[in-house]
Amino acid sequence: MNEDTGTLIAGRYRVGERIREGRAFRLHEGSDTQAGGGVRVRLLRPYLWREPTLRVAFRRLTEGSPPPLPGLLTLLVVEPYHDTVALVEEAPEGECLADRLRREVVLAPAEAVDLTKRAATVIQGCHEAGVVHGMLSPQELHVTAAGAVEISGCGFTQPFSGKGLPGAEDNPYLAPEQRRGEHALSQSDVYALAVILLEALTGRPPTPESLKSGDWKRGVPSGLQPLLESALAESARDRPTSAAALLAALDGLKRDLSAAPAPPPAEAGPDAPPGEPARPRLTATPERAQDEATPRKPAARVTVWARLASCLVGLIYASIIPVSVGVPVYLVYTKWMEKAPETVVVPDFQGIQRDLKDAQRDARERGLSLSVVDEVFNPDIGDNRIVWQNPAPGKVVKEGFEIDVKISRAARAVAVPNVINTNLEEAERKLDEMNLRVGDVQKGHSRTFPQDIVFSQAPEPGETIPEGGQVNLLASLGPDPSENWEGLDDPAVPSVPGSVRFEVPSSGNENEPHRIQVKVFDQKGSRVVYDRLHMQGETVRVPFTVMGDGRVEVIRNGEVEVTKQVPE
Repeated sequence: MNEDTGTLIAGRYRVGERIREGRAFRLHEGSDTQAGGGVRVRLLRPYLWREPTLRVAFRRLTEGSPPPLPGLLTLLVVEPYHDTVALVEEAPEGECLADRLRREVVLAPAEAVDLTKRAATVIQGCHEAGVVHGMLSPQELHVTAAGAVEISGCGFTQPFSGKGLPGAEDNPYLAPEQRRGEHALSQSDVYALAVILLEALTGRPPTPESLKSGDWKRGVPSGLQPLLESALAESARDRPTSAAALLAALDGLKRDLSAAPAPPPAEAGPDAPPGEPARPRLTATPERAQDEATPRKPAARVTVWARLASCLVGLIYASIIPVSVGVPVYLVYTKWMEKAPETVVVPDFQGIQRDLKDAQRDARERGLSLSVVDEVFNPDIGDNRIVWQNPAPGKVVKEGFEIDVKISRAARAVAVPNVINTNLEEAERKLDEMNLRVGDVQKGHSRTFPQDIVFSQAPEPGETIPEGGQVNLLASLGPDPSENWEGLDDPAVPSVPGSVRFEVPSSGNENEPHRIQVKVFDQKGSRVVYDRLHMQGETVRVPFTVMGDGRVEVIRNGEVEVTKQVPE
């Protein structure tokens, strides 16, 4: 059970158990509480929802979604949800191809081609409607019990157009132009269909490197290789121009793969019962008729030597049968073992927060691949460090398995906006626009700022901090009635100017603010002449004026740190 399970989207769709973690989305089961039946719910990664351009694009996603098409699961609703956005889609009836390949490893060539043809037919309908899928993979293809193909996730890459999907550089199902962050084309879907066909034929999920180098050809029927080479071309203009073109090419290949000479039909005998297979008719020759008409001679007595010879012949025939059956079975088994993926023990990719490139190199050497499913902001760890993985170290998986990982991001630096002289709600809005968040909020008295208005912030306006960082605020409670600000210009009492310098200690949480106050005690009473938030390591210099004899105190987080007598 997770925190999303059971909640409602659009007052209707209930979020169910999580199915899988993806690069851009988390996929959940779901149910329609009004109409009944199931749905699928995708939740965008929260760090992506913080991108202002993606927020706008996802809100407009339904405007560019394809119309209802055969084999295409319909997008039902797009709605902001907690700290992200939810995409609710029809639930598929069939099993996803990725699950089937995990179970069966490979498909027969004719079946793999036929499955790709059915998927290409659905995708061609999308292209004719002016929509590119852009996110095809075995996870998005579902095969029903009747053999029909249903495709999910169509058009969900539209908000990422020109920006690129998260983890695109390692996603083998994305065409080269998509991995470069360019717009998805109809030829991009052709590329993805070819990769899916390749995986169904070999049982090995390819990598971008193997697709580019041509290592994918092992285990692929020679008749399919020219078409796959064309569909996997690095440049989109060198591929089939549409799913219809790929479908036409696959039609011819399907006939070649399934063609086999049929045995001639047997002629039914006159006495064959209805519904039984026909038996071949034996035609009598004149010699056979004469032999049958001649009286047979009595059989000669079988000698002991004849019996031994008969036994020997029988033994020879008995040994031939196992060999004739066993050898082909052994050859088929060894051929299958050549194609079947090896098993691999999952190593510890996390370790001491390993660098992503180093871990990817290690994964490739072991026949595995890494999929970045989320980014975690943690400046203490550094950029591109693996901080989580699934499956856990020690699990046994098949060669080519994709390991989900989360990496740390130091995040890009943004300038802190000025939120002084705004209320807390307005301050939060300004910070959210810069992908920052409100941190510690304290309250303090102020003579010049009205109640609930921010009069100090840390970090200061204009400072740069990592995106997603916090800004701490100090809001006004209004004037302090216990302070005395009257009579400070009394000529009868000498005024003694001075200043105090204080260094904020570097200790504790570096994001935690330090509230520094400077308070004056003199012949006119007491008053706070300085009240601000500071981050650790900063130096504070505050001028003051004491009326007559008195003292000055520097207070940090409510504790007196420095006391200075005036005059000294």
